[in-house]
Order: sequence, then structure tokens, then C-alpha cells
Amino acid sequence: MITVKDKSKDVPSEVYIKFGLEQTDLINVKFDSWLAQQTFARKCIDSHYSNLVFDPQSEYCTFEGEKYPDKLEWQLSFAEEIKTNEDDLSAALLHEKRLPSIITFNSAPNIFDTANYVHVSVSNGERGWVKEGKFPVNVHIIESDENGTGHLEKRPVHTDIQRDALTGFNAAYEWQKFRAMASASPDVLQNEISNKWNELHGKINTGKINGHEVHDRMRSCMKTAYPILVGLLPDTRLENGPSSLKQFYFPGALEGTLAFELEDFVYQTFGFNPELKPIYNVKGNPIEITGNSKKYEALMKLGLNVFGFNVNDWEKLKPIIERKLSKDYNVEFKSPNEMEVIFQVENAQKIAEAIREGDLDTSFHKSIRNFGNALTNTTSLIKSWGEIAMPNLERRYERLIDLARVKFFQGLEKRIID
Repeated sequence: MITVKDKSKDVPSEVYIKFGLEQTDLINVKFDSWLAQQTFARKCIDSHYSNLVFDPQSEYCTFEGEKYPDKLEWQLSFAEEIKTNEDDLSAALLHEKRLPSIITFNSAPNIFDTANYVHVSVSNGERGWVKEGKFPVNVHIIESDENGTGHLEKRPVHTDIQRDALTGFNAAYEWQKFRAMASASPDVLQNEISNKWNELHGKINTGKINGHEVHDRMRSCMKTAYPILVGLLPDTRLENGPSSLKQFYFPGALEGTLAFELEDFVYQTFGFNPELKPIYNVKGNPIEITGNSKKYEALMKLGLNVFGFNVNDWEKLKPIIERKLSKDYNVEFKSPNEMEVIFQVENAQKIAEAIREGDLDTSFHKSIRNFGNALTNTTSLIKSWGEIAMPNLERRYERLIDLARVKFFQGLEKRIID
């Protein structure tokens, strides 16, 4: 049952509300069919759309006299909310864009998606049509700079508001799927964070750390780890391909482990950083699963922004860094401060099962820690090497140049005399 609220004033809203209700019912039915095929169906929170608010804008004008075009907006809320916090899953979902590629028909829908609601709005840039109580299909004249010349030119534009609204509701359906999967995925990460919290909290009584430091450390951990987890989740928009969500795959164990273990090597967002952290930003890409329910492998790609590599010395440093890291890890540097690392997890189904059963020291855990330590050591060594060796190398280079210059002019002088 969908609860409907009409916030329109002096607008014939019957057609618009009927359309929104029909589309919401339709995507809920499609969602039921999709969810029934997923391994996490009983684990996720209720992600049906249960509330619809219609909030149009007709011939709106500000107190300063600025006129805005008409628009239609349907606000869809989920039946069960994800607990909101500025550093947890809800915050990570706010910044994760897993919407379909929307084809722009001159006036594409505007989608605002969060953990607990989605807004779908459409407009064609004109005023006065909402009060007609129907979806316009028309051609109107707009001014645009298509060629980038800086000169506005008038051109005809064809718009279909209902078509754009349908595209918007389809995007809401795609977000509904991803949100349901995400809500079922953080258990492993949450358990790891809880264990870390208890460990740090126990150190307060010993005087090794104070309460403020624990709060800052855990807040930073959550703010970093949850976005990594969400970014690594499979792509629910795809039906096929390595990064698509496989019906036999239960997301969260591998993604949560990588997010938590790697976070330990990321610069702390809040508070003081007592140790050298080589990474300051991480972007996860959808996990790639190949195989079947009995045996599958996982490929997990991450984009990292790292500290410690001097741009001016990059050509000298790059071969050393890549030789040191590429020996054991699949890494590629895009620039002095950007790199991509790929974790290949064999027998991933067994490792995922072990993680869910409470094993916090699998081969996957160790490979992440080893990589983090190797990256930390490399940045530290390069920094030390740069501080000590680079000035010596530069002085030696200058001496060689001076010596070559002296030899050149001595030879030139000799040739002139001869």
C-alpha cells in the first residue's frame, strides 16, 4: 500500500498523481521479482517504495522577481529507513551514483537519490504548463551555445515530459535494487569496526589513549571504510558481465574485509595521525566475480591517491617504486600520486565463507596487510632516500656538468690556438 500526499496548490494534480502512483506500483512489482532471485533477499531491509509525495512548481516567482520554469516532482520514500549517520552506510550511499545512463532528450529528468528516499523531477524550461493538468509534448525555442563560440543561438527543441518522467522512475528502480543490496552487505565491516572500537576502548583505562583520540580514530575509520565498501559492491544495473551481480553471490564479506583492512593505511580524517599513512583517498570499483556457486574468483580494483612521491623527481623514482611493488602486487601508476591496485582472490567462495564464520586472518586479510605495509615502507624509503640521496645526486650531476663544461672550453681553446 502506497501512501500519497499532494502538496500542490491550485494545480489540477489528478493526472500527475495517477501517473506517479502507477509507476511506483510497477517498479515495486519489478523489484519483488528481482529480489526473489537474490541470495540476500531475507537479509536486506524493506526497500519497497511506500510513500509518494507530489510537489509541483507552477509559475513560481521569487520576491526579487526572478521567474522559474514549471516542474513536476515525485518524492518516493522507502518502507524501512536505513539509520542515518554522517559517517556510516547512509552517508556512503549519498555519494555513490549507481543510476543508469540517462539519455538526454533535451530535458532529461533530474534524480536526487539518498539512502532513504528518491526525488524524480522533470521540466522543459517553460512556464504555465503544469496548471493545464497534462503532460506536454511540444516544440519550443531555446537559446544555447552549441558550438562553444560564446554566442547564444535560437533553436527549436522537442520535449516530452511524460517520456522523461518514465526515464526518471526507471532510475528510481535501479537505485531501489542497489539500495537493497547495500543494506544487506555491511555486517562483516560492522563487526570489524565493533571489534576495533572495543579494542581501543579497552586501552583508555591503561592510559595509552584517551577518549577523544578513540572517537576521532573510529569516526575516521567509518568515514573511510563505508564508501570503499559501497564502491566495491557489484553493479546491479548490469544483467551480464564480470561486475554484474551474480545470483549465487552474497556481497559484503570480501568487500567489507578489503575496506576495513585497507582503511588502516589511509590518512586519518579526524584527529592526530601518530603514524605515517601512505594513502589519502580510495575509490572502489564494482567487484568482478567469475565462476559459479561452487567455485568462483574475485577481482577487486581500487584507485588510490598516495603521499610521498615528489613530482619533480618522478621520472627517477617511478622505476624504483614500480619494481619494488610490482614484484608481489598488481599495481599501475597513473601519475606520481595516483595508482591502481588489483586484488585477485582465488577460491573466493571459501574465503568469503571463512570470513562470515569469523576468521579474521585469512590469506586475503594477509595480502591486504602485506600490500599496505609494502606501500608504507616504499613511501617511507623513497622519502628518506630523497632527503639524503637526491641532494648528493644533484651535486654530483652539477659537478659532472661543470667538468664537461671545462673540458669543452679547454678543447675549444686548444682548437683556436692550433
